[in-house]
Amino acid sequence: MQGYSDNLRSIDATYRAFFERNKAAAVLLDPATLAIKDMNEAACRLYGIGRDEAVDVSFMRFVTQAEEIVRKHIRQALNGEHDSDYRHKQPHIDHNGTPFQAQLHMGPIEIAGRTHVYAIIIDITEEEDTIRSAEHSLMSALHERDESKKELQAALAREQQAAAQERATSKAQREFLRMLSHELNTPLAVINSLARALTRKSALDPEVMRTKAGEIMLAVSQASDLVRTHLNTAQYDYDTLGLSSSVHEPGQLAEEVARSFIDANPHHTFLFDIHDTEIQILLDPGRVTQILNNLISNAVKYSPEGGQIRISSWADSTNGRYVIEIADQGIGVAPDELERLFEKYYRATNTGSISGSGYGLYMCRRFARLHHGDVTAFSEGRNGTVMTFWLPLKQPGELSEEQRETAAAETSSEPERMRRTPLSRLKANDSR
Repeated sequence: MQGYSDNLRSIDATYRAFFERNKAAAVLLDPATLAIKDMNEAACRLYGIGRDEAVDVSFMRFVTQAEEIVRKHIRQALNGEHDSDYRHKQPHIDHNGTPFQAQLHMGPIEIAGRTHVYAIIIDITEEEDTIRSAEHSLMSALHERDESKKELQAALAREQQAAAQERATSKAQREFLRMLSHELNTPLAVINSLARALTRKSALDPEVMRTKAGEIMLAVSQASDLVRTHLNTAQYDYDTLGLSSSVHEPGQLAEEVARSFIDANPHHTFLFDIHDTEIQILLDPGRVTQILNNLISNAVKYSPEGGQIRISSWADSTNGRYVIEIADQGIGVAPDELERLFEKYYRATNTGSISGSGYGLYMCRRFARLHHGDVTAFSEGRNGTVMTFWLPLKQPGELSEEQRETAAAETSSEPERMRRTPLSRLKANDSR
């Protein structure tokens, strides 16, 4: 076979020009056996083998692809399926045994009456590295672009959030002023009523004067507490507010607050059914006073035609709570709206022209729950409303889970004392 190769080199000038002058690695193959019939100096350097030594060595020695793939490319080259510009990539092994990516161009060649296949092999490792580097640079640039886009979006989102927060703050400030004005109406009305009563009577008993002056001072104190509370509320969420708690008698506190409404509301009859007044529990008197003021004020306001307002209280030892109820004979509330009364700014649909903000009961429930108690509402429509306010007799950790669940369940249903004690049977208060 060596003579055959020598003959090829000597008889075919085209062949000699093709192989010997080609700077790229060139290999002549037997298409049937894939044996190398010749290779030029560039191929010898690439594969690390002498020209004569390479004759009849299988081309697969230098290719890492499967033989069937190589034969497929050879068949396509012999059948003219590849045009003159066709190239394909193929992994090869150089003289050091190091894999490299090669670009091959194959085609048929007639030499001495026999069809051979030539292969031009170009090492494109550096080109591949350049491409990979370019791809890496492109991906890095795209990543940087995406990161910049995310930063811009985040900055825009922060700006939008800041703008929304500013709008919310502005709205909250307006609501704060409206709520404060609303809550101040009750103590101011009490002060005004007592002042009128004093001016109508020319000669008042000193004891009565002291009583009325004390009631005025109490109303002023309540107004001051409201301002202070609303200022705190504007700065903090209720859940983070603390309580200034001390031991007090909730029954006596309920009666004192209710009696302060009597002179200012001559068209309403206040009835008292206060029990267990000796019971003392830990509470914040300012917060509890605000709750009671709001509940009693609502009972008056939503009974525009007057009527009876009953204040009841008792110790429910079974469920570990002290209960205070305020019942009126006013316009009532639709059953499906009872729970919504405690939503911020919600007002019942039947309130009509009666002024209000929908803020008071929301505040009452939040203050009650700060004490681990609650405020609930019961009504059968037009037959008035009963508001139930309860506080734990002991610290919450000392109550059993069963007592908590029972207390929550019972305050959401019809109040027990409303069922057992008709309003008409209670004795009216005569201290006006």
